[in-house]
Amino acid sequence: MVPDILKPDLIALGVNILAAWSPVGRASVYSEDTRSVKYYADSGTSMSCPHVTRAAAIVKAAYPRWSPTAIKSALTTTAYVVDPKKHENEREFAYRSGLLNPTKAVDPGLVFDASEKDYVDFLCKQSYNSTTVRKLTGDKSVCRGIKPARAWDLNYPSFSLAVEDGHEIKGNFHRTVTNVGKPNSTYNVSIVMPDSIKVNVEPSVLSFTDVGEKKSFRVDVNGPHITQVPIISGSITWKNGKHVVKSPLVIYNVLPLYSLPIRYIAHRDYPPIRHIFHQAREVLSYLTKIRIVKEKKNKPILPRGGAEDLVFWFYHLLM
Repeated sequence: MVPDILKPDLIALGVNILAAWSPVGRASVYSEDTRSVKYYADSGTSMSCPHVTRAAAIVKAAYPRWSPTAIKSALTTTAYVVDPKKHENEREFAYRSGLLNPTKAVDPGLVFDASEKDYVDFLCKQSYNSTTVRKLTGDKSVCRGIKPARAWDLNYPSFSLAVEDGHEIKGNFHRTVTNVGKPNSTYNVSIVMPDSIKVNVEPSVLSFTDVGEKKSFRVDVNGPHITQVPIISGSITWKNGKHVVKSPLVIYNVLPLYSLPIRYIAHRDYPPIRHIFHQAREVLSYLTKIRIVKEKKNKPILPRGGAEDLVFWFYHLLM
């Protein structure tokens, strides 16, 4: 995952789902529970994933030649809109593009498609080298001549702008949509964003003559400096009177406090467990030194929680 891509893409039914269960598995998380059951009501992504898989299969049956990215686009841009007031703090980080709507997904109007090469270029721009990329692709892909860059130009059906704490909001995205609806269709853009953020979409009207025709557009986002702002929610929607193709536009602060341990894990060998607490103290000391962790009366104050929380979180990440 990278900060400039909103993940996961959408939500689906996944609470108290009654499903088949292995009789040799535990019926609950309690070791004292020795029951053997064939069906069980469970919750989580393991329960919601089959719903999304089934919806993807329905879209694939309707459009056998569509790529996986086109199917994903159809699922995400047609999702039910979720009321942000019910998730005031997390917003899109809680519900992403919305709640899965399989009926709408079979007629999305427009799709954001991407090829394998697009994703190889994306990995190269994230500073992966050719050796690492080849392990993922299984071919002879190379990153020669590709400079490191943000993920803004990956043809993704959502827009995510990560802003370093204390920096101004500034980003530009390039997208291409494919008409999979009717020929001779015209889409107008609708933008939702707080007044303090300026969002410009060019062009603001997309006109298609044929099915399968592609049109590109650019999104420029500008705003003031932000400090410890969890999330600013908005959306970019294309409408033609029948289809509503909605993409979330999310702006949020990247606090090094939360990204540093993840980078630490990703870029060094798995450390022995006995060193974990010492490493957590090193991270806290470093954050205090570079003033990411604020000080009050010569004591480090974390933006959320305390030193114990950081140690606990760091410990469980490495476990």
